[in-house]
Amino acid sequence: MSAPLSSPSTPVVGTGGGSGIGREVCRALAEVGRPIAAWDRNAEGAAETAQQCAALGVASCSAAVDVRDTDAIQAALAATLDALASGAYSPDDPQRYKDLVANLRHHDYFMVCADFEAYRATQRAVAQLWRNPDEWWRRAILNTAGMGWFSADRAILDYAREIWRAEPGTG
Repeated sequence: MSAPLSSPSTPVVGTGGGSGIGREVCRALAEVGRPIAAWDRNAEGAAETAQQCAALGVASCSAAVDVRDTDAIQAALAATLDALASGAYSPDDPQRYKDLVANLRHHDYFMVCADFEAYRATQRAVAQLWRNPDEWWRRAILNTAGMGWFSADRAILDYAREIWRAEPGTG
């Protein structure tokens, strides 16, 4: 049986988990029962965080990964998914995350893994653009102007007419 994503036992990847705030976030999540994958450039720090989390009674692992290195991220993501699929994060129920991992690898509807690097690249570009307020606002205005005729009201009205066969003011 697979665990829902909102389950208190769903594993968490803690980037920057080898020290400081990243370590404390991993530890806080471990204290409430969340399995942890501590990712950090500092392999020893990440391993230490994973050991601390394991001492709190949760499954944990670590990966040496620099989030600026695409290949390292892909390798760490694959290793973390492998650990999930193997039952390393759920020794009491080794099949718990089997469906989750299968969906991420084969039916990735929301493209969580399939376009992971493209997502990262876009987030870097957005962060860079945010540092230039004039260009940020120019693009925001052009984006809004280019949206055309779309609104939640229109979507609901279309749904009411096409699905419910209802017209405004008739209900």
